Amino acid sequence: VNHFARYLGSRGVDFVIHGGGPLVVARGGNYEAEIVKGIEEASGVRATTGVRAAQEALHAIGADRIAIASPYPRAHNEAMAAYLRAKGFDVVHAEGRDIGFKDLQNVPPSEIYRFVRDVAIRAGDCDAVYLPCPQWQTADLVATLERDTGKPVVAYTHANFFVAFRALGMRDAIQGHGRLLASLADGRA
Repeated sequence: VNHFARYLGSRGVDFVIHGGGPLVVARGGNYEAEIVKGIEEASGVRATTGVRAAQEALHAIGADRIAIASPYPRAHNEAMAAYLRAKGFDVVHAEGRDIGFKDLQNVPPSEIYRFVRDVAIRAGDCDAVYLPCPQWQTADLVATLERDTGKPVVAYTHANFFVAFRALGMRDAIQGHGRLLASLADGRA
């Protein structure tokens, strides 16, 4: 990782995001801090992990009681839920689809929409729904899901953008992608 971080730093990037939520979650809470520190030292710029970005995004919208809707198998959902609980979140429901890695991008958005909507209903009284996979086509569904469920929805990719944009002082009006990214412009972030 540090080799790639040095390379990115040499290219003049402003922020580095480490992807791979399952890896970070599997390695435990201290790994997240270690990897961010290593990336920042090697690249010379600020960094985060996708899992850390999700936590920051959920905190920014005031979400403590969350539901997780993912394409992952049960074991990973349980690991993600345990990880987020250890970080202070009340995970009221975690549900996955057990979709094979090479098939993630092939799931139609309409199918994802129905699944996430149903998870939000089964979760009951939660503050937000977290969608933890960047390869799953969720980003364009967030605003519609928020409208139809009445709950904030945080997609993995949106959380990463939110944290990077906020760290870089970007306050552009981002509409059509849900409450989280819209909050950058109105100063709530």
